[in-house]
Amino acid sequence: MKAIPLREQGKLNELVIELDSRAEEVRNAICALNETLAGPRRDLEGAIWEHNIAAQALKDFLHDLARAADEHRAERSQRWLESPAGEAYTVWAESLTETCRQHLRDR
Repeated sequence: MKAIPLREQGKLNELVIELDSRAEEVRNAICALNETLAGPRRDLEGAIWEHNIAAQALKDFLHDLARAADEHRAERSQRWLESPAGEAYTVWAESLTETCRQHLRDR
C-alpha cells in the first residue's frame, strides 16, 4: 500500500479527533479533581507539618531526659551503680530509652 486510502484516512482522522477529545476530557477531569482536592491537600499538609513538630518536640524531650539520666548515673559512685538501687535505675533508664525508640519509630 503506497498511501492510506481516503476511506481509511477519514476513519483515522475521526479516531484521532475522538482520542484528542477524550484526552481533553481527561485533562479537564484531572484539573477539576486537583481543584477539589486543593483544600483537603492543604489540610493534610498542615496536619503532617503539625505532626512533625509534635514528633520533634517529643524526640527533643526524650533526648534531654536520656541525657539527664546518663548524667545522673555518671555522678554516682561505682558502688551505687552496682547497688540494687543503681541497677534498678539503670534498668529503668534503659527501658525508658528503648520505649522511646519504639514509640518514635512507630510514629
